[in-house]
Amino acid sequence: MIYTKISEAQKYLGMDENLDKAICFLMSDAFREHSSRECAKLEIDGKDVTFSCFEIETVPPGESCTEGHEYYGDIHIILSGAETIGISDLDQMSLLSSDAAHDISLYQGNIQNWITLTAGEMLIVFPGELHMPKVIAGNVNHAKKSVIKFRVSKKEIQDNE
Repeated sequence: MIYTKISEAQKYLGMDENLDKAICFLMSDAFREHSSRECAKLEIDGKDVTFSCFEIETVPPGESCTEGHEYYGDIHIILSGAETIGISDLDQMSLLSSDAAHDISLYQGNIQNWITLTAGEMLIVFPGELHMPKVIAGNVNHAKKSVIKFRVSKKEIQDNE
């Protein structure tokens, strides 16, 4: 998991081929153009790297779900407002449900740490790192955000060995 500013994203190039594509898109004029729209969804590199931009109403922790992914990482990017994201180790959670077709599993249990993101900040979450998005940040209950999903190339290689 990496917490950083959008302006610092280039420091993380070289970790994974699809993460590199996601970061390059994040630093591009195309990201700024698509993020300025009301609502956008875009395939950057087929299903390997996708982008979505949307507005959320944040909720108290008890009304959000902890999620994890097996093959995809997420880059949560706050464009305006604020969002708190809970993070926890897998051993602190129990599996509620899993949807392999959409690469998402839902969990319940104790959140160990909280990270509040504001405009210009981002959180990169890798496969297996559990996170609870869409949680209210203080009294700010609205945010506009982008999520760039990237298939982790190395995970695919490990699974085929």
